[in-house]
Amino acid sequence: MGGIIDQKFKKLIYMAEKFRQQPQSYSQNKREESSLQDFAQKVKQRYFGDALFEQLLQLNTSGVGLQKELPVDTIINAVEKFVKDYANVITPTQLRNIYSKIKGVNSSLELKLLRPNLAYVAARQGKKEAKEMIAFIDLLIQKTNDKSLDSFKKLMEIIIAYHKFYHTKK
Repeated sequence: MGGIIDQKFKKLIYMAEKFRQQPQSYSQNKREESSLQDFAQKVKQRYFGDALFEQLLQLNTSGVGLQKELPVDTIINAVEKFVKDYANVITPTQLRNIYSKIKGVNSSLELKLLRPNLAYVAARQGKKEAKEMIAFIDLLIQKTNDKSLDSFKKLMEIIIAYHKFYHTKK
């Protein structure tokens, strides 16, 4: 009888130990989950780096000297690679819905008020890659001001165009 009790007691201790470790494991997973900002920084560094990222919102600048210095082909190639890698994580319809809202804004304040909509779209996807793509767009919105609003809209047109090109139906 003592052997059965010892086995059950050992099993109970084992289960208690596993249960005790579960919250720690859960908190580690939570720490590993990234915020939108973390996702955005990952994409920024992988595809654009700091220098190129700063130039993304200068596509529609009126300064002729700045336009000559702007590496437009390099920017477009980097955006193309970014979109190609993320083309199947979000549907064209969802991306177009985001873009149609963006097209309708007339100020950077209106644009920034769309950020919660982006978080909602990212959460609905449930995929880390979708969150990364949406988070990067969110980061661009954060950096956009009234002067760079047209450049941001132009950049979104480029993203939409390459997404249409690279998206394959599942």
